[in-house]
Amino acid sequence: MARDVYEPCLCGSGRKLKFCCYRALSDIERIDRLLDNNQNRLALQALDDLLKKHANNRWALIHRAFLHQELGQLEEALADVERLLAIDETHPLGVILQARLRLERDGYAKSRGAIQRAFQRAGRKVRDEAASLALEIASRLRMDHPMACRRYLMLAMDLWEDEDYQLEAFLILVRLETDDSVPYPLRGPRELLSPSDESDPPEELRTALKLARVGCFDAAAGLFRKLADQSPENPLYWYNAGLCHAWDANPRRAAEALHRAAGCASDFEDAVEWETLAQLLELSLDEHKTGYVFRCVPTDSASRVISVLDEQLGWPRADLENVKG
Repeated sequence: MARDVYEPCLCGSGRKLKFCCYRALSDIERIDRLLDNNQNRLALQALDDLLKKHANNRWALIHRAFLHQELGQLEEALADVERLLAIDETHPLGVILQARLRLERDGYAKSRGAIQRAFQRAGRKVRDEAASLALEIASRLRMDHPMACRRYLMLAMDLWEDEDYQLEAFLILVRLETDDSVPYPLRGPRELLSPSDESDPPEELRTALKLARVGCFDAAAGLFRKLADQSPENPLYWYNAGLCHAWDANPRRAAEALHRAAGCASDFEDAVEWETLAQLLELSLDEHKTGYVFRCVPTDSASRVISVLDEQLGWPRADLENVKG
């Protein structure tokens, strides 16, 4: 059956088929059949051939990137995505896939810029793909950054349109909230504060709240800090900056902002809550973590183990004679 040339293009660019990948349609349909039959190697060769004929074909670039990723070829996948984004920097699937690939290769801290661009440019255009990215981030941050994990789970639930996937994210969230190994202030619900007495809030405040809603936590934190610098005695700006830093898996900057919020809070209970949160976040920093050293010492003598601890590790012995109690 002939395709309507005015339907959205198969490449996911949002353009009409006629003005995007129409000239390569017969090749695309043939490669689609190969992919449907799990003939990935043949599909990859066909994509190479297609790109020799149509070097800037968006469909071919994004699908070859997906195939490279599936085959574990991250650098090749990234090269295709970045080539695609050089042609169309706002391609929704392209910016989402770039963020996923950089997250997989470089980790969260080094890929946060690509992640922010993905949510800002494409989060509402390819909602399922953006939700899947949010869930992947949450799973990576689960152990060390529970506040960030929780917020990305909330973002995934908001983005997913499929109720089954929403339920999956919700169940993970419930497990986090009931995990007694995580202090409750780090796993409980928290929302940004809005001024109750400002009929016309600053433009930066509206922008920061909007950025935080779509998952651009680092950019939102930067705007809240700018507002806090302009009004240093306003705890709302410091608190919101602290939350956004925590959601961005940046506990050091989160703790700094929350200390400031607690210091200028007019409500005693708020001050105690925010200071508690700041101190818990500080305890999660690497310098406050206890390391582990493992040594296997084949021996049938306890004194031999003690000698190893003395000679190889240099651990000091406790002065038991002066221990009270």
